[in-house]
Amino acid sequence: MKNNIKIFIVLAAMLFVGCDSLVDVEPKGFMIPQKASDLRMMLNNVSGRYTKPRPVTIGYSLIQYAGDQTYYSDSEPIDGKYESVYAYYMRDTKLIQEHNHGDILYMSQLVALSNTVLDILPTTSDLSVAERNQIKGEALVHRSYAFLTLVNIHAAHYDKNTASADLGIPMLLNHDVTADIPARSTVQEVYKQITDDLTEAIDLLGGITENRALPSKAAANALLARTNLYMSNFNDALTNSENVLELQANLYNLEDYLTADDVLDLPGRDYKCEETILHKEVDNSMAAGSAKRYVSAEFWALYKEGDLRAKYYSETDGQYSYTNYPYTFSGILISEMLLIRAECNARKGKLALALTDLNYIRSHRFKAENYTDLSSENQDEVMDWVLNERRIELAWIGLRWFDMKRLNKEVKYQKTLTRTYKGKTIVFEPNSELWVFPFPGSILEEGLIEQNP
Repeated sequence: MKNNIKIFIVLAAMLFVGCDSLVDVEPKGFMIPQKASDLRMMLNNVSGRYTKPRPVTIGYSLIQYAGDQTYYSDSEPIDGKYESVYAYYMRDTKLIQEHNHGDILYMSQLVALSNTVLDILPTTSDLSVAERNQIKGEALVHRSYAFLTLVNIHAAHYDKNTASADLGIPMLLNHDVTADIPARSTVQEVYKQITDDLTEAIDLLGGITENRALPSKAAANALLARTNLYMSNFNDALTNSENVLELQANLYNLEDYLTADDVLDLPGRDYKCEETILHKEVDNSMAAGSAKRYVSAEFWALYKEGDLRAKYYSETDGQYSYTNYPYTFSGILISEMLLIRAECNARKGKLALALTDLNYIRSHRFKAENYTDLSSENQDEVMDWVLNERRIELAWIGLRWFDMKRLNKEVKYQKTLTRTYKGKTIVFEPNSELWVFPFPGSILEEGLIEQNP
């Protein structure tokens, strides 16, 4: 893995690569970036499609199968054709370590590209100060996205009482191909790097553009809101989400997109989607990108009559699967910011404000004839509504596993996850080490990374 990561770094520095991945290119026709304009073109290298994403739009996928929304019966061959899905669904350490399943490949590519930009930019002198600031800010956002993803998959959830000792991830902070892979940073160190980088990026970045794959001031604030939520810094998360919503807050009314045949014809979640703050996608050509997402009965029961989001699913023999294509979006949406603001206000006892955001989302997702505003003066009830709405509205963008980990830190929201497949049962007790996914085995070579117990 040591050599592989160095390869990522080298290839990320090779500009204008007309390839489908950073590991399958031929060593010819490369151009080492030397000017800020070269770096600008690197960061413009987005696909705008849902197949074969470029490094800038790389997201994550497999952790979507680990949450409690997913259910597979023995008749589904995930242990064969979709082995990577099985590895995460059943947390099969042997498969993960032997076959290197996971999102670490894509996230490493994104870190490598970001580091290349950040290291070379200070040596350039072309473009305006504003343009150069934009380039730096975008790279900081991309790297923070990768670090936040990896630390939440491969480390214990942030806990202010233990974060300074909990093992995090190895943080690559430059594109030096001769350097050894750094030791695993603590969870505290990883989160400090993320918050520092995003705070700097907010001051560097400009406004929202038509291409949501290019980070903006709103995107940096949004990722920082998510980060602060995971750290239980609810006042800061509230401020960050409000900063985003001052810039971008409109949602589609799903009923406006119903056809005469009662089919939901919603604009795709692509880089031009008006509900998108930061666009990230996963390569649909990989097995995980094309595996059916069957849902658990508990999750399906959350959908109420008239909820148009239920039309994203199809039913076969009593079991529902998520069929909204494309379904490999793993970026940041306006509705996530509304839900962060609602949760933070609910936790502060500002229930009317929380319900305003909650009802704003729901009123845009239900048929008008079935919709009624939620109303309550009970804090626990409002919190339950907000958390359940997160499960529905943010389904299948890769956040449920992270939410389960953070909520397990609060006794009243703790949940034991049990799943059985073909005679094998795995039980995730709250806050057990099973919630931390192992690194692929090759990373352990030469003692590079110490695993959690």
